[in-house]
Amino acid sequence: MNSQRLVKPHQTDNRKRERTTMNALKRVLLGAFIPLLGMACLATPAFAGNALSTSWSGYAKNWSTFDTPNRQKQNASDSFVRADNVSGNHTLRVWALGYGNDDVGSGVRFLTSNTYANVPNNAFKNGPKQIHLRMQNVENYSSATSAYGVWSPDSN
Repeated sequence: MNSQRLVKPHQTDNRKRERTTMNALKRVLLGAFIPLLGMACLATPAFAGNALSTSWSGYAKNWSTFDTPNRQKQNASDSFVRADNVSGNHTLRVWALGYGNDDVGSGVRFLTSNTYANVPNNAFKNGPKQIHLRMQNVENYSSATSAYGVWSPDSN
């Protein structure tokens, strides 16, 4: 006598249906999980700080100053600034200030056309804070200075 178990046709259909349902569920879960994993990998650097560069531009006559917009400082790294163009071979002095122009223990850096600098500051010492960069001519130039570039409150 053959010891194989006889399977009823409706049991085979149920097993096929269960496998098909499980495979479909796996595809849906993988289809949702893989994009989420990809977004998490791309979003992780953003949690490190506010390092996205945004544009700035300004115009200074004599010793006048101009500021970048205020942005949130999110870690203790230096701020980053790049000057894509500073007119007339002029040089700008750059330092960081808090939202209300309060002192944030900033170092001073100098920019000419096509240069960049990391501006040290202690703005994050007690947690997140709004800061901006202030720029000023280093000399009383006979012609006005126009300049533009990008900056970020955090360098990483």
